[in-house]
Order: sequence, then structure tokens, then C-alpha cells
Amino acid sequence: MRTAPYAAPGSLDRLLRGLRSHIRTRRLPRPDRLMIATGSRTAGVEFTTGTGRERLARLVVWSMTLHQVAHATVLILPNSQLLVQVTGRGPVGLTITLHTTCALTELGSRVRQAQHAWVGPHRLVVNTPDTVSIDELATVLTTTRTTVAAPPVLGLTA
Repeated sequence: MRTAPYAAPGSLDRLLRGLRSHIRTRRLPRPDRLMIATGSRTAGVEFTTGTGRERLARLVVWSMTLHQVAHATVLILPNSQLLVQVTGRGPVGLTITLHTTCALTELGSRVRQAQHAWVGPHRLVVNTPDTVSIDELATVLTTTRTTVAAPPVLGLTA
């Protein structure tokens, strides 16, 4: 009877130590969800709390610390959410995939005619994956910061 393959003893500890060290030494924001698969040496990092812009900013910061990041995969969902995924290499040979979502309205955009949306300079088709660079994601964050009104603080309006 064959048993399922298992990770060598201590490999989870080593992966966790490497990931925690990566977070601490680079002062990265803590993820809201973290899933580690020892057999494939992969980690899924998800940002789910805060505003969509804050989640997207945390994903951009993390992605700048990973190696072999070619681009971000973006997808407009039918519910007007932007889904963003970035994959790169982290500490101890760990492949890290970052995930988050952001409402299009937080980026000053909306789905037009149920077919596409403009996110910064990119025209994205609903339900069709596309790729953008990390720099382009950062640019979308900085340009929308000046075009989208900030929510009132403690009920005060400007």
C-alpha cells in the first residue's frame, strides 16, 4: 500500500521561518490569509481587509519584494470587482501567489455596457484575463488617489 508523499520533517518550519523573516526584514504588511503547501513549496497570500485601494497597495508592496515577477494578472468580474493576482519567488525557494480584489468604483471606474471597464489607461474586458506590469498597478493607485474623492473622516465633509 502506497502512502501519499509527505514533506521532509522540518520543512514547514523552515518555510514558515523564511516567510516570517521576509515579512519582518522588509516590513511588509501582514496578509489576511496565508496558505502554505509544503509538497509544492508554494504559498498563497491574500489581502481581504481594508479598502480595495489599501488591499491593492499592499499587494503592490509585496510584489516588489518578490523575484521573477513578470506581470500581474487582472480580471474584471461581472460584479464590478477587479481581481488581481501576482506570482513570484520568495524566500527559501517558495513560490508565492498574491491575491486581492478591489471595487472598480474605488479606482474611479465602472463596467460600461456590461462589456468592459477602463482601469487607468487599460481597457479591460469583463471575464477576460489580462496582464499589466506592477509599475502600471502602482500608477493606477497614484492617479486614482487624486481623482477619487476621499471618504469623509468621522462624518466631517470637506
